[in-house]
Amino acid sequence: YQIVRNLLAASIDETGHFAPEHAHTLIIYDARNPAFWPGSYADRQWWAVIRSLKHPRMLRRVSWQKLTRHLSQFDDLAWLHDGLRAKYGFADQP
Repeated sequence: YQIVRNLLAASIDETGHFAPEHAHTLIIYDARNPAFWPGSYADRQWWAVIRSLKHPRMLRRVSWQKLTRHLSQFDDLAWLHDGLRAKYGFADQP
């Protein structure tokens, strides 16, 4: 329920109206965690939430591994990329 509450809170525009085209919620997860592997508990929960949303494209997910791979393309973010790899062992994998 917390994910949906966050999604709804992010979707309210400055006039107090629901504006799904202006907001997204991004879930970042560790791809090494077996709970997030396809068909596992967190993955099944993810798809249950997605199926229940009227605007499912508002909720997205990405692994830390994909995020660090993307960060590695930008020289000015090398500090962040290197820090995540050093602290958490995130390799630049899918």
